[in-house]
Amino acid sequence: MSVLAVYIVPHLEDTLYQVGSNFLGYNVRTGAQFKPLLSDKYDEAELKSWIGRARIFGFHATVGDAIEYADEDISEIETRLHWIAGRVSPFTLINGRFHNSYRNAPKTLAATFDSPDRTLYKLHYLVVTTVNVLHKTSPFFDSLINSSDEGQKEYLVRYGAPHRRILDRFELHFSFATGIPNHQIYYELQNMIIEKTNLFRDNEHQVLKVDEIHLLEKQSNGFFQIIATFPLLGIM
Repeated sequence: MSVLAVYIVPHLEDTLYQVGSNFLGYNVRTGAQFKPLLSDKYDEAELKSWIGRARIFGFHATVGDAIEYADEDISEIETRLHWIAGRVSPFTLINGRFHNSYRNAPKTLAATFDSPDRTLYKLHYLVVTTVNVLHKTSPFFDSLINSSDEGQKEYLVRYGAPHRRILDRFELHFSFATGIPNHQIYYELQNMIIEKTNLFRDNEHQVLKVDEIHLLEKQSNGFFQIIATFPLLGIM
């Protein structure tokens, strides 16, 4: 069994990717691990605890959650992702900003963008309904099944993810940290990112071109890494 996810990962040269990867101390494109960006300001172990699981997933926006699939289904997953990529054109996200509605539950520091033509949502819908449905188990969400009502349980069983994350409730987010203990640290980290990198201060940082999606696999060390890339062609 393999734990796989479908993500948007900005290009290596994109400012957003450079800032996000440096903040996490992990390059999901290469598998390289290094000290997180603010290790000169905080104790490294404490900083990593605030970053939390965001570090192992790498800097990305989820299109299809990390769930477990049978190894014999991987080729079929790749076939379906090629099919999806052939039907979705490249698109541009705008109005990049920190997603402050995420600061409470859980205490997550994330960025978000708008998709004015809603191509992002078409892409997400296709991945959830054609790829997620092949999953066998959901290691990050299975614990919710016994505490969910019947409606929520149906989403978990069918798609491997809770309804609050997918389909009509899907919200784009690029996570910097998922284990922030309080609002003071939340705003400290956000302000330090801005001070060190000028992220979102310039118009060019507020726009992100999406022209490919990626299939990632959880490695033996627990970190996710890209194993296949699917250019968006929109020609079929």
